[in-house]
Amino acid sequence: MVMSDIKNIEPCPFCGSVLITTEMDQLQGTKWGYAICGECLSCGPEVRTGYDKSDNAPWRKYAIEEWNQRTKGEEK
Repeated sequence: MVMSDIKNIEPCPFCGSVLITTEMDQLQGTKWGYAICGECLSCGPEVRTGYDKSDNAPWRKYAIEEWNQRTKGEEK
């Protein structure tokens, strides 16, 4: 799911890309998910998914919120 069209998403603090997506961690049985930069593959903090794979799953919003928190105060 491409999140770059969502308002208030912060660009990647490492490469500046706005191509941010959310993904489920397949290695952990999709129990966790995170926001990830489509350019440099930097990942945000993991959040619990509730195993919801839908595009509008609530965990995706939380992953973006966590992504935005980790980019505050960091410089490129």
